Amino acid sequence: MSEISLLIGAPEWGGPAAAIAAGLLLLILWAYRDPGGASRWRWLAAGLKAVGLATLLFCLVEPLRSGERPRPKANLVPLLVDESRSMAIEDAAPGGRPQATDALRQRLAATTA
Repeated sequence: MSEISLLIGAPEWGGPAAAIAAGLLLLILWAYRDPGGASRWRWLAAGLKAVGLATLLFCLVEPLRSGERPRPKANLVPLLVDESRSMAIEDAAPGGRPQATDALRQRLAATTA
């Protein structure tokens, strides 16, 4: 599994974004104050406005996602089979059992066909 990290593309905007967020949050709280008792709907509206503001200011600092993915077919290993005469091994199979090399040849023939 690949590791994903979050990078900030414009770190120089971090301070101004925080200052803007603090100022606008104070303005939202001031605008939604209710001297006669606050209803939950007013606080919900203020909270949604603050979430929208935070989202916009988060975009101001240009967040970037960085990660690594494996290249396709990077783990393929070629398998070479040498069938020359010098590599011919005769193993004795007592009792008339098929030899191991014959069984291997049959499996290789079945997978390549």
